Order: sequence, then structure tokens, then C-alpha cells
Amino acid sequence: MSDLFAQALRAVAPGHDGWAVLIERPKQAAHGDYVCNLAKKLAKPLRKNIAEAQKAEGISIKHDISVPVSRGAEFIAQADTAFRSVFPESASSPSVC
Repeated sequence: MSDLFAQALRAVAPGHDGWAVLIERPKQAAHGDYVCNLAKKLAKPLRKNIAEAQKAEGISIKHDISVPVSRGAEFIAQADTAFRSVFPESASSPSVC
């Protein structure tokens, strides 16, 4: 199984393929049969690469927001309204405000 993860690592993250692949049983059985260390190792390097790839494509998807605490409730209400206008089927779900 480690060989399959190593092969996948070479495909998705060239330059990081020298990393040791650790597969073990999770500490909690509810978390599945096996866990692998690659996700934590690759999170930061690949996140930066995603941003660089977006720039090369001429797009930039931002997910960070900054809202003053005093305007938090207003922001949530506006975001809820905007979400429901795009996804009207969610109108049967309770509002977050």
C-alpha cells in the first residue's frame, strides 16, 4: 500500500516524492482502517502551488475574509441571504440568523 501512495505522491507533487510514506492504524477506530501522513506534509506546499496555478490561469479564488467583530451579525445575515438566492432549495433549512 505504501508503494501506491508513493506512486500517487510522484504524480501529484513532483519534487516531494522523496518523502517517507507512513501508513498505520488510526488511534480511533471511527477514523477508518488506515491513516497516511502525506496530507499533513503536503498541505502547505500544495496550497501555495494552488495559488500560483490560479495566478497563471488568470484567476484568483479567495477564501479569507475580514469583518469587524461589531459587523459580524450583519455579515452573516447578508451572506445567508446571498447563499439562499443562489441555492433556493436551502430555504427549507433554518436560517443561521
